[in-house]
Amino acid sequence: YALTFKSVKSGQASYAKGWRKLTTTLPSVAGEVTLAHGVTTVETVQAKVTNSDGVIIYNNDIDPANQFYVRVDGANLVLGVTTNSTKVFGKAVTIYVGEEL
Repeated sequence: YALTFKSVKSGQASYAKGWRKLTTTLPSVAGEVTLAHGVTTVETVQAKVTNSDGVIIYNNDIDPANQFYVRVDGANLVLGVTTNSTKVFGKAVTIYVGEEL
């Protein structure tokens, strides 16, 4: 069978999506840290940490001792932990950002 490709005219489409992997450290006490990532069109953010028990935890964990969050603020990512987040305080975090390029 034959494939047919149609050209895209200027102005019709400009969407390209990619993933960026970032690493940093969560705060060692309750609070937030800001990480510049340089792109404002973030589509998805997923992050993981190996907690003090050696278990991989994601940013949507329901256990208060493992909870941390990642939010977008302009061209920055903001990572935070609460006073209950004792198992992830100061741990290295890997963040995957799905974004429009």
